[in-house]
Amino acid sequence: MCLGLRFGWDPELGQWLVWAALLLALSLTDCFRRLIPDKLLLLLAANRAAWFLILGHGAREALEAVIACAVPAALLALVLAMEKLMGREAMGGGDIKLLFALALYLSWAELLLTLLAGCLQGFVWAALTGGRKGTAVPFGPFLSAGALLTVCFGEPVLDWYFGLF
Repeated sequence: MCLGLRFGWDPELGQWLVWAALLLALSLTDCFRRLIPDKLLLLLAANRAAWFLILGHGAREALEAVIACAVPAALLALVLAMEKLMGREAMGGGDIKLLFALALYLSWAELLLTLLAGCLQGFVWAALTGGRKGTAVPFGPFLSAGALLTVCFGEPVLDWYFGLF
């Protein structure tokens, strides 16, 4: 519903509805199987590529997607360093790949907000369910929900934040 309010009856709404459906499928799979299937990630990328052509996006939007990929790339470097220090997995590979797929849709600032929203939701969920230290939590659903919240409600938050400077 929030996507309809955000985009109205614009043709771009089709892209976001498919995106949301794929994120829902991905989230449910991650919840029950603790796995983010590469096929769903490829479908996310294919959806963006198709709509990129349908909507007639150009070089500017392509450059923004490349710049946005710096966020998951930096996170990947951080996660690899943490895993080296801790000697165990810090974040699943599917979560990083999901962030790369989301970078096709979101700006670097929106990706950071998505990551923040996903982490906050994960912390709240862990607190409410009595999560213990060291317990693995499927992060895909929280990233997906964070991305949806960012797309629907993130613009005023980012405008406020960048207005502070």
